[in-house]
Amino acid sequence: DVTGVQTCALPISVRRIQLTKSRIVLAATLSALLVPYFLPSMHERYFYLADGLTVISAFYLPRRLWPLPVLEQFSSAFSYAPFLLGRNLIDFRILSTVMLAALLLALWATVQDFRHLNTRVSVSPEPNKPDRQPDRADPATTLPR
Repeated sequence: DVTGVQTCALPISVRRIQLTKSRIVLAATLSALLVPYFLPSMHERYFYLADGLTVISAFYLPRRLWPLPVLEQFSSAFSYAPFLLGRNLIDFRILSTVMLAALLLALWATVQDFRHLNTRVSVSPEPNKPDRQPDRADPATTLPR
């Protein structure tokens, strides 16, 4: 777990990528979709965080990500049907494919956002601070008044 987080954080720290609110939400959404999708013995209940984060990410980037919560909610809602209704309405292979489409859309949006032109943090001084400290008189050479 720690190694995976460090591996994902390494490119951000090496390239000095600025972490904006949308990038943090996208990275969290992608992580919440990736982990239960690819790890073994993960069930639909582990997608609760992804259910919420896909909606939040769609509000951050509505033009690119409006289908993301639709795909994810569709897959989540119909995966509960066997437990709630006693029968399977849609084959789980189809639901898994829909969830994979949501995962790929989140991955695409995250990569696009991190590749945006303003990815590097500028190293220029802050605008309200001077570049250097003002010259101060040496107290040993100053004449008393």
